[in-house]
Amino acid sequence: MDKRHKCLHCSWSFKKKYLLNTHMLVHTAVKPYSCPKCPKKFAQKGGLGIHMTRIHLQLERHKCTLCEAQFSTRPELKLHSRIHVDKKYKCRLCPDRFVQKSDLVRHLKSSKHRGKKPYSSVPNFVEWFLANNSKTT
Repeated sequence: MDKRHKCLHCSWSFKKKYLLNTHMLVHTAVKPYSCPKCPKKFAQKGGLGIHMTRIHLQLERHKCTLCEAQFSTRPELKLHSRIHVDKKYKCRLCPDRFVQKSDLVRHLKSSKHRGKKPYSSVPNFVEWFLANNSKTT
């Protein structure tokens, strides 16, 4: 029979008591492992190792050439790079444009456009802007 040491705070269990004791640190404010490159602290040595790999070691390899942004993975950098050139999702209610469809959807659902009529061209934009941004005094 396999005796498991169960955590009292979550559903995790461990074969060895010392593994449970190490795990218990995640449920306390005790974070004995400090990052040497930033102020972040970790309850477990493994957490520090993951942080160092993902944040500090990888950042040097994934820097945006157009701004100061840095990323831990190439896909994150690739997605970020689109903000500099590729805003293909156009709002039908205002001149705003977005890189991701999800950003356009969030924009359309925002209170900014509640009850507003869409504008259709640049000359009409002035009318649209004045009608939708007038101050009531």
